[in-house]
Amino acid sequence: MKDRGGFLNRKETTKVMYQAASAIGALHKLNPPHIHRDIKGENLLLTQGGIVKLCDFGSVTTDTFVPDDSWNHMKRTQVEEDSQRCTTPAYRAPEICDLYSNFPIDKRQDLWAMGCLLILLTTGKHPFELGEKLAIINGRYAPSSNPEHAPFASIVKKLLVLDPRNRCGNIPDLMDTLRAVADNCNIDGR
Repeated sequence: MKDRGGFLNRKETTKVMYQAASAIGALHKLNPPHIHRDIKGENLLLTQGGIVKLCDFGSVTTDTFVPDDSWNHMKRTQVEEDSQRCTTPAYRAPEICDLYSNFPIDKRQDLWAMGCLLILLTTGKHPFELGEKLAIINGRYAPSSNPEHAPFASIVKKLLVLDPRNRCGNIPDLMDTLRAVADNCNIDGR
């Protein structure tokens, strides 16, 4: 599936992202919404038929948080420790890395992880390889500069937004954007 550059081509990237988003969307549609919290390449399995399957549901939660100035250090530490147990550092959203930002912690952390996954698929490298908090909190990453992946640049910018309230709205929005990429690039079969 990988080409010589260590990344996926446009068609493969679109298919993987679309199918992963579909699986995550199924979790987010549940009542209450379920948050995977550990979206990463290693938790996507590929069947012999080329279908992407999401796995490792041990980190799934329905808990959401809206930290504010009333939260004491102990409450922030409890949420941070739980998040650290259930998320991979390199895919961890900024709201998890800095609970003092008082950003809401909800299903939008899965959208951040999808942005990290998209960079991984298009560059062969993770944008926050070592899970460095400062790089994540400051949003320092390098998207693919390969013209093959140009259609994904705007998607990355929508997903890797520091404030989750301004991040790509939801999985259906992401899937619509991926469908548009597929249509514009004549990619068949999602």
